[in-house]
Amino acid sequence: MIYKDDRTSEELKTHTHFVSAIDTFMSGWGPCEGGLSVAVWACTEEQVDRIRRWVKDREEMKTVRVTKGEPYPRNANVAHTHIYAVNEYHPALQGGE
Repeated sequence: MIYKDDRTSEELKTHTHFVSAIDTFMSGWGPCEGGLSVAVWACTEEQVDRIRRWVKDREEMKTVRVTKGEPYPRNANVAHTHIYAVNEYHPALQGGE
């Protein structure tokens, strides 16, 4: 399995809430051949609702989950997991609320 975590050492402490989803576009081909690709956005507690809504609105993202402490449940069908660190410039945090 490929596992990539973009968080800095500081973000490992502050970004402890996770919004994850199966990326149907990336699943099943290339490095994910025969398995699922999971995208995870690590964020702060205050950002969770906005990030969750943004992920749910993305057509290619399915089975959206919110967890704390553990990015995504370990699953034998997952071939690729990528954790993105949410920062102040993330599209879900722009304009409003």
